[in-house]
Amino acid sequence: MFNAIFSTFPFFVSLFWAVVLLLDNRNKNRAKTYLNVFMFISALLYFCHCAYFCRTNSLFVICEPLNYLSSLASFPLFYLYVLNLTNPAPLKFKYFMVFFPSVIISLLCLICTLSMSQEEITWYIDYVAYRKEAYIPFFWGRFHFILGNIKSLVFVIQMPPYLLLGYKKIQQYDKALSNYYSTVNDKSMRPIAYLMVLIIVLSLCSLGANIIGRELIGRGNFLAIPAAMFGITIFAIGYIGNRRDFIAADFFAEISVDEMANPTLFNKEPDDYDKGKFCNEIIHLIAEQELYRNPAIKVTDIAAMLNTNRTYVYQAINKDLNTTFSDLINHYRVEYAKSLIEQSADGKPNLQEIYFDSGFFSESSFYRIFKKATGCTPTQWANASRNRQRA
Repeated sequence: MFNAIFSTFPFFVSLFWAVVLLLDNRNKNRAKTYLNVFMFISALLYFCHCAYFCRTNSLFVICEPLNYLSSLASFPLFYLYVLNLTNPAPLKFKYFMVFFPSVIISLLCLICTLSMSQEEITWYIDYVAYRKEAYIPFFWGRFHFILGNIKSLVFVIQMPPYLLLGYKKIQQYDKALSNYYSTVNDKSMRPIAYLMVLIIVLSLCSLGANIIGRELIGRGNFLAIPAAMFGITIFAIGYIGNRRDFIAADFFAEISVDEMANPTLFNKEPDDYDKGKFCNEIIHLIAEQELYRNPAIKVTDIAAMLNTNRTYVYQAINKDLNTTFSDLINHYRVEYAKSLIEQSADGKPNLQEIYFDSGFFSESSFYRIFKKATGCTPTQWANASRNRQRA
């Protein structure tokens, strides 16, 4: 009974998010469609796990190939999800070749299970699948055992490259955002990077469970530990992914609108370009005109004021000032907020007014960026300032 309850938890979590994403994706968000498929594949995978731990041997012929397919397709599918988040164009057919190993190995598994008699299937489940015995007296059982080892090897081999490539895509995308917007906020892919960490945890747990063996995991209440970890991780993936509405297609669409509004600035070089002079002009414009106090300021606004293209602006900021556009603007916002706190007459500044006047989009981003820049919260800074004034 306990096995039935624990083993179904990740399945129902995956199925829940699969249904939610299917019903909620009214705007046909391409990335959410891939996440939706990922959740259905996960539900399929955990359904197979349920069948194993509940000893439903009659489903072995169906569940075993589906287990191979879903487990090997999970990493490539999540990688395609990340690509859809960070690429504006639909994916080309070549990207779907990542499913080749999962399809081939699962088909071989299907042939193998269909070729085994019911007695052989029962023997294999009892003496191999649950790690009771390694000796296999019949051909298709030995073939299936080898195929299972190949599947595990492929699972391990494909995990690092897909996760690393996905993480690299996220970093590149976030840098592009930081070089365009002064306020990134919910546009950032940072939560997706956290998902990558969760995926790694999920994978390590899966490998650990495979090494320990189903017999030991399914004994007593030990199954509750991996089931809870898998279920919580899947829930986090669904929750974060469902909240992600802004993707690369929206980002590049906004860039196109801005460039169409200023067509004369497209690829236009700065007048009398001089690297040092150009950087000084950027700093002077941002600082003297207090452009940082506008929460919606973008690099294209600076480019239009300097009569040049945004690429020259953010490249100068990146290479010559060694920062991003967002970090540069936030630096001035933090300095301005610090000055407002210091100037507070009664020593009790209104931090809500300060973050708004300084150009921060929200109070949460104000606290996060302020602490990152100064090492303390605005409240702690205000208290320290009050103590200095009294001394």
